Amino acid sequence: MKNLPDKHVSVTQAAVICGVGRTTIGYWIRSGKVRAARVGHNYAIPAGALIYYLKSSGQRIPKALLELETDNRFFRPFYQCWDYHRGTAHGEHCKGCLVFERKISPCFTARKSVGVACNEPCAECSFYGNIFSPRLQLVHQFAQPAAIIKQLDIWAGNKALAALCGLEVNDLIGVGVEQIIHSESLTFVISEFKRLGMNGLKEAKEYAVKLKGAEGPLDLNVSVHPLNEPERAFVMLGKR
Repeated sequence: MKNLPDKHVSVTQAAVICGVGRTTIGYWIRSGKVRAARVGHNYAIPAGALIYYLKSSGQRIPKALLELETDNRFFRPFYQCWDYHRGTAHGEHCKGCLVFERKISPCFTARKSVGVACNEPCAECSFYGNIFSPRLQLVHQFAQPAAIIKQLDIWAGNKALAALCGLEVNDLIGVGVEQIIHSESLTFVISEFKRLGMNGLKEAKEYAVKLKGAEGPLDLNVSVHPLNEPERAFVMLGKR
């Protein structure tokens, strides 16, 4: 296969390495078990995605595959929703979707926009559940209000934060910070979070902000802490 991306294998190579037939690899791709990208008339499979599937399904991971993908991470690699859903009934809607047309990533940050074809709640979507949720579950371990934020979008928030804002936990997925930060603090928060997104966060920082509380503006002291995954994201913790 020509022009194969780095750390990728073809369907034939994957079949040989894993000791299965090409039809089996094809099934893994079509059913969304293994991510693959189109290269011409063929597929290029990231070695990391294949390792993740084999590990999660309890199968042996061939040495040749581990040697190819030295970055053997616990989390499944990031990729796009339209690649994940390709070949499925869900994927039939992707070509006419605003997310696909504008290449919006991650897709859930645009879920309330006009022109988004997906009407499945993010919390029930296998793409969000398999790719993002494992990275974000830690937010639900905090008793105090907490959210994982990247750029100006909330990727996940916990029950304590949702309760303060008069929302449901699933309503926090993908919304902008303007949905929870009061207008009196919004300009400062946007400026500061943009700076953190550009420069990265090296150590914890503390701020005093106003939240859009369920019963009106709410003064909240928050601390933000850097995360390794997702890159350039941070967890925000609040206390009254």
